[in-house]
Amino acid sequence: MYQPSYHAPPGPEAMLDLVAATALATMVTVVDGSAVIDHLPFVLDRRRGPLGTLEAHVASANPVWQHLEAGAPVTVVFQGPAHYLSPAWYPTKQATGRVVPTWNYLAVHARGTARLVRDAERLLPMLERLIAANEGPLHGGDHWKAADAPAGYLAPMLKAIVGFEIEIAGLDGRWKLAQDEALPDRHGAVSGLQSLGDPRARAMGDLIQSTLP
Repeated sequence: MYQPSYHAPPGPEAMLDLVAATALATMVTVVDGSAVIDHLPFVLDRRRGPLGTLEAHVASANPVWQHLEAGAPVTVVFQGPAHYLSPAWYPTKQATGRVVPTWNYLAVHARGTARLVRDAERLLPMLERLIAANEGPLHGGDHWKAADAPAGYLAPMLKAIVGFEIEIAGLDGRWKLAQDEALPDRHGAVSGLQSLGDPRARAMGDLIQSTLP
């Protein structure tokens, strides 16, 4: 990942916070010189390994698990809030016009190799953790649990997937939050984003605000 020093993340814990908060991520595996890309939900267990361990699963019909079993290196891409910044929000536009648009975003790349999990005794608890992580934020009704499904239904479903875990060996991140813009333009970006009334814009505006002196 291209990483100018002024876009460096606050530290490993901030990157792991983003990983834990991201519901869906992009897994990239290189096989025979080509990228194999899958979009999967992950769960982060911070207790296992210096940087934590990721858990996920794929359909057994997906050949990617065979590449994982063979030791193919893996990078999982987690993206946080992102939004377009318009030069129309910058005072510099009125003063000189020497401004251009850009996108701001947070992103983390987690690297490692995978270990497969295929036996039901280990796979079911992995799925229960994934379900709990996704059901927990929902409101307005009962949360679904694996135990709500008939056992006779779950057993063949478990056989149709392959679980895996990735102990994170390295993290790279980029916190692109207008740090390289003039201070008045950064304030202008915050005001412009907040004026949109969109939750995604507001989240980005709050992040830029947090970097201002």
